Amino acid sequence: MEDRLSYLRALASIQINFGCYCYFYEKRRSLLKRGVFRVSLMEKSKSRPKLKILLKLSVQKIYQSQEVIEQEIAVIRSSQIF
Repeated sequence: MEDRLSYLRALASIQINFGCYCYFYEKRRSLLKRGVFRVSLMEKSKSRPKLKILLKLSVQKIYQSQEVIEQEIAVIRSSQIF
């Protein structure tokens, strides 16, 4: 399981970086000429729809998993001791 998560994280990271690179490369002349860019490159990335799906799945499958919730409860309980 841990190997699969590491693999998925690596794929997501590569996709994010490549999408940002592609947008910057396509628009580099105008971006550098203006010197100002008011949004993140990720906002303009073509892979943004896929990343939104990935974020939703990450929240559902990882951050809201039973294991994570149990760990958060344990931390809260241990902090209440002090």
